[in-house]
Amino acid sequence: MTVCSSRTPLTTLHTLPSPSQDKLNAIESARQLEVEARRSLATEAADPRENVRWFLKTFDDDRLGVETALAEERDKHAAANGDSNVETQETQKATLETLRVTTLQMEKRIAEASYFLPPYDARFCTSSVEKLKLDLGEAAAQMAPRKKFSFKSKKKQEKEKAGDTGDTTVGSTAGDMTVGDSGKVSGDANPEKETSSIPADLLAKVAALASAADANGYTDAVGKVFIFRNQEGSNQAGLPDLVLERLTDCVVFILGSVRAMRCHDLENCRVYGGPVSGSTHAQRLKNCHVEVCSRQVRIHDAFDTTFHIRTTSRPIIEHSTGVSFAPYGFEWHGQDDELKKAQLFDETNAWREVDDFGWIKKQHSPNWCVVPDVDRAVPPEAPEPETKSD
Repeated sequence: MTVCSSRTPLTTLHTLPSPSQDKLNAIESARQLEVEARRSLATEAADPRENVRWFLKTFDDDRLGVETALAEERDKHAAANGDSNVETQETQKATLETLRVTTLQMEKRIAEASYFLPPYDARFCTSSVEKLKLDLGEAAAQMAPRKKFSFKSKKKQEKEKAGDTGDTTVGSTAGDMTVGDSGKVSGDANPEKETSSIPADLLAKVAALASAADANGYTDAVGKVFIFRNQEGSNQAGLPDLVLERLTDCVVFILGSVRAMRCHDLENCRVYGGPVSGSTHAQRLKNCHVEVCSRQVRIHDAFDTTFHIRTTSRPIIEHSTGVSFAPYGFEWHGQDDELKKAQLFDETNAWREVDDFGWIKKQHSPNWCVVPDVDRAVPPEAPEPETKSD
């Protein structure tokens, strides 16, 4: 562990005898084992919902499941040579609907995982889902085509007899069918089979966009003060996500619990946050000050930024320089109860056990340090309850 200092320490050079090749190999093997052990610990401590390998494996299993089930239904339809009875057609429709719902759920998970998935993997998953939706649409058109609605000649005659009476009632042996002023067709024969005229792929895109829009946050602002208060309560199962993107010279107060927090492209910003029950992901931060309690903290491409954090696992940095760490010190009303519910009330001192994935040498990484006690900034007072954002 290195303490930050403005002075460059003097280095004394010693002449040491050259070790044998066997000793060098033993040292290198021990170093590799230590690196792998650190990576394993970080992976085990990670939120499983934000583990890339776990996500891709689950996604691949779901994709193969949908493809296999769809292929089986096509084989059944081909074996029947299109002469399937009503019961078989209804079974096929139900199966296709189940596969469609599974595909929409996969698309929703991609939107939720977009902030931690690598760009290539995100594009691959998205294209795979689009292909599944296209295949399902073609199968539905082939195996369960929609019948066009039309009145029979007998019904047309009865309609003419009814005259202009506002609502027209048409009799039928299968059941009465009513065409009202609203233009909707209803009847007691099968009223539950009304289907939307909106294409399934468009509905899927809307669902994905709605899922991505569920995250709260602040983007594209300069010189603003934002105050986020969780209005949904502290129920851990229903916590919102928080997104901070493309902010400059801004101050953000997070007075409440969130499930996950993503900070991207911040410059000269200060963030003071309540508990994050999942992971905090910070990327491309420059000259910022961040105070947060989080189960896990991941930092990528950060420069000259200070993190005052409380976490249950070792913080991870990568491709970052000039980052420093100190214990969490921000306070706000109701904080203790929120921290206890998020299981972040106790200080673990993990904030000073940083893993630099870009530094494989056994010596301490030069990319991060611990802020000395005398240099630790005092956090501001939390805004009053009635205070609003700019």
